[in-house]
Amino acid sequence: GTQGGAYERRVRASTRSRHSFSAPPGGAPTMVRCSVLFELIVWTTLTASTIGPGTVAMCAKAGADAQEALLWCVVVAAVVAWVLQEASGRLTNVSNRTLGDCAYFKMPEGSRLAFLRKVLACYVVFGGWAYEANNFAGTMAAVRLVVTDEAALYTINVLLGPLCAGMVVAGSTQRLSLLFSAVVAAMIVCFAAVIGGSGVPNSLVGGLVPTIPAGSYEVALGLVGTTTVPHNLLLSSALARGASARSVQRGVLLSASLSGLISLLILIVGMHVHKDAAEFELRDVADVLRSAMGRGGVWGFAL
Repeated sequence: GTQGGAYERRVRASTRSRHSFSAPPGGAPTMVRCSVLFELIVWTTLTASTIGPGTVAMCAKAGADAQEALLWCVVVAAVVAWVLQEASGRLTNVSNRTLGDCAYFKMPEGSRLAFLRKVLACYVVFGGWAYEANNFAGTMAAVRLVVTDEAALYTINVLLGPLCAGMVVAGSTQRLSLLFSAVVAAMIVCFAAVIGGSGVPNSLVGGLVPTIPAGSYEVALGLVGTTTVPHNLLLSSALARGASARSVQRGVLLSASLSGLISLLILIVGMHVHKDAAEFELRDVADVLRSAMGRGGVWGFAL
């Protein structure tokens, strides 16, 4: 038993040595910190995937229509996203299979559950199409905030697809992660600057008490759905492949916290919307940004 334990310890030590790196004296802590920082940056892809045009519109509409009453929905959604995405990442981390691979493994071809796997695949495909269609529609709505020429709008609309495809094909994971991190940071700065100038409502804490005002049930449901984003379960599973359990924990916690924070900031900005029209538009949020930051705020919001 003692010899077996010693052998296991030698195997573990050998495994750790293969995954370690050598660094000059005094340089190891810096390299480790940089490695951890980059791992966290990669996980902010989840946040960038969460905060899209639908999230901006829904959170701002919730703030404009219900004020702080639906704040608790954002908190619940962030916690749900954290739990489910970490579970998906842990599953991949332990099994070395992505969520899709696990579904195929548990529901193989020829089994009685194979039909459910195909239904899940259809849900992912058609849901992804709908999600991206929403992204393109929201992008054009944002472009219309700063571009009025119809020819330019048509050109941008036509080029959106090829530009996105080219960025995904030509860009590396590291570059895309850095780009997404910059977008997340810009969103936080943009909305936080507006709140800093307009102030935080004193009644904000009251929004932590679960309540749904009359006529806001669909908004509350949409608020939870657009913050949790079920498709992010697949993305978190893909990001977890090859990562350590500690990296998955830190990364998912960071991404869920940032998603909840940005959603909260957008909701507070929406509370400052003064609108007379029955239908809520992104232009209503842009007007708040314009009053607080000038035209530069509108350009930053659109970008």
